[in-house]
This record gives sequence, structure tokens and C-alpha cells, in this order.
Amino acid sequence: MRQVLETFMQPFAAFAKLSLSAMTGILALTLITACGSEEPKSDPDSTAIYLKTNGAEKFLIEDGWVRPTSGKMSAAYFTLTNLGQDDNALVSLSSDKAKAVEIHMSEMKDGKSTMRQIQQLPVAAGESALLAPGGLHIMLIGLEAPLAEGDAVDFTALFENGETYQFQLPVRAATSP
Repeated sequence: MRQVLETFMQPFAAFAKLSLSAMTGILALTLITACGSEEPKSDPDSTAIYLKTNGAEKFLIEDGWVRPTSGKMSAAYFTLTNLGQDDNALVSLSSDKAKAVEIHMSEMKDGKSTMRQIQQLPVAAGESALLAPGGLHIMLIGLEAPLAEGDAVDFTALFENGETYQFQLPVRAATSP
């Protein structure tokens, strides 16, 4: 009986050894990968822009883009995160590509989509503001030339505390990565 049982179990024993070897390899690979992740990695596809003062990161702009256009107006979208210790507000923006740059809010009113300018965009310390189609966004008014996909737009941002920062956003269609 013992011989029959050993014969019956041989294929399973080989499978168990193979599975244990495979699991050991996976575990080793996981540990090596985890140990190697202590260093910050730079992501070439990252859209993160850090706005710094005296080397200190104060704001983070992520997933920023400007809508291409053949007309005189366009819009910019991004997520703005306040990395500082104090509440602050985006007061104004400017760009050499447009006569005026304004902070706007789109909203539904009486079943119709309306858009209005807001004077500033408050961002509490450690918090984020999402600027996206259909909500908060940046309007570029009186464009000097059409914006084509692949172009870039330079901005200067002024915050409530008097700090100014320069950054650049790519022009791309809403469905582009």
C-alpha cells in the first residue's frame, strides 16, 4: 500500500517542488524590486511640475494641458496642489500667447452651461484644486496665434502671498495621453 501511495504522490511531489521553486523566485524578485525602490524614480511620462521658491517646493502642477484651437480663445486645465505650510490662492496668470488669462468657473444654471470669471482660486495648505473641462479652468483670451497640438504655452502665475512662478503646459487634445 505504501508503494502505491508513493507512486501516486510522485507527480504531485515534483509539482510541489516546482511550485516552491517558482514561489521562491517570485519572492526573491519581489524583495529585490522592493529594496531597489528606496531611491526616487523619475518618470519620463510624468506631467508633474514643481513650483519652487529658494529650492523649496511650494506648489505642484499635475496633468496640465492646453486645448488646441484655431480661434482666439483656448482653455488650460491642471491639478494645483499647495505643498506649503500656509493657505494661499492663485490670483492671476499671464502668457505671452494671449492678451488676457483669466480663472473661470463653468456651471449649469437654469439648464444652461454658463461661465464666469473668478477673482482668485484659494488652495489650502496640503490641498488640491482640480481645473478640468466643465468646472474650474484657465481661459486664454485674445490668442496671438492658433495653438496646435505639440505646441507649448508659457505661463506666469501670481499667488496671494506675492510669489510668482513660471511654468509651461503642452497643447494637446482632450483625449491625448
